[in-house]
Amino acid sequence: MKRKLQAQVIGPIYAEMVEHIGEERAALILDTAIHKAAVAEGQYFAERAGCPTSMADFIQVYENWTSDGALEMNVL
Repeated sequence: MKRKLQAQVIGPIYAEMVEHIGEERAALILDTAIHKAAVAEGQYFAERAGCPTSMADFIQVYENWTSDGALEMNVL
């Protein structure tokens, strides 16, 4: 749900950015910001764990990112 709400806010901001600075620059800025936010959130989860994290830990929190269709993947 969190990601869906973020997308509802980011979409109009992205559209405005494209209008003012062009699609290439807008996409680069948005990609950089989303990457930084994802890394920060990952660090937050790792710190909350209170111990070294592992792939098993990632699997346990994976459902947080995929609930309510927030993240859908096709494994190739």
